[in-house]
Amino acid sequence: MSDLQEIYDEIGKLLVGAAPPDAATMIFEGKDYDAHAEGGPYWIRHDGTEGRFTRHHAPPRGMEGAVMDLVRRLKAVEPFASDQPFTHYRIALTDKMKFSIDFAHIPQEQSWARVFMRPVGGLSEEEADALLVPKEHWQLRKRLHDGDITKAEFDAELAVIDAAFDARKAQRG
Repeated sequence: MSDLQEIYDEIGKLLVGAAPPDAATMIFEGKDYDAHAEGGPYWIRHDGTEGRFTRHHAPPRGMEGAVMDLVRRLKAVEPFASDQPFTHYRIALTDKMKFSIDFAHIPQEQSWARVFMRPVGGLSEEEADALLVPKEHWQLRKRLHDGDITKAEFDAELAVIDAAFDARKAQRG
């Protein structure tokens, strides 16, 4: 069995082990950058509604970290090993055991909490607002995404936004 298949099998076992009885499809979305990784599971019920784990109904201990570790291992095997590996992923496993995994390379400057598989600058203003991306951050990332500014200009403008935020935070004390 190939490394790739072994990793897929292990991820599948973890998703099955976390699936509540009403899950039609278990989903794990995540992102993996050198200095930051995040991810977590949720499920789609048979009626199409979404289920989420809570503090009182948590996924099995260590499941999230184990999936993220396996995804990091995926990045090291063919066909994923490259100079520009995927950074976002979405794994799905249905109750009929159909496994799928989607990958995207989203530059870190286009990433945001709760935004998976899409660059922030590619969101509409309404989508960004619904995903709680502050308007000034969305506008800056949109300009970078659309090629209206360079990465160096983005970095300089982001530093100004961050400094203003830090100043407001310090005033509130």
